Amino acid sequence: RLKRMQARMGHKRTGKASRNFLMGLKQWKETRRELAKAAAIDSLDLMKDRNALRAVAILLVEKGLLKSYDVDNIMSEQEKSKIVEAYHDFLRSNHLQETSLIDEQTLRLLISLPNKHNEII
Repeated sequence: RLKRMQARMGHKRTGKASRNFLMGLKQWKETRRELAKAAAIDSLDLMKDRNALRAVAILLVEKGLLKSYDVDNIMSEQEKSKIVEAYHDFLRSNHLQETSLIDEQTLRLLISLPNKHNEII
């Protein structure tokens, strides 16, 4: 479980719960809560909002729609493109308009998907 959680959060899979990992876990939970609050108010642009992009990346990995992401370079063009493309795949598969925006309805749909418990490489 620890290695899976490390992969979901974009950390190296060491199997050891370091202080850095535990602090990151707290931030990871807060980021998901903040995304839910913000999306309830307005749409968030994943291409501009680092916290929204990270939270969506976490959800996509949990749902098995994204293999992994690089937490340290999440705002690089390559990493943003990878995450947004996975998000677009999710939108297409649910017959929704492709956009880099996420709103409350789309967020609820993404959260409602079952988590995948497969090993993440």
